Amino acid sequence: MSMQLNQVNQLVSQLNEARNQIPPAAARAVIDSVRSSEPNDDLLTLVGIIAGQNIQAEELLIAIRNEIQSTNR
Repeated sequence: MSMQLNQVNQLVSQLNEARNQIPPAAARAVIDSVRSSEPNDDLLTLVGIIAGQNIQAEELLIAIRNEIQSTNR
């Protein structure tokens, strides 16, 4: 594999890894914002951050459910 193709492959792998980390991180941010004194500002900021990232609502809801369950154990 050429050096350029290898670099592209590595970047795609990093991108996929980062994309997989977005729903759990967003779930923690949602839970924290609901608990904060400024939930509306935090939630609007979160929506702005993840807008256009192709995160499906179902993914986010599953991540929120998992985060709530893990904090209740």
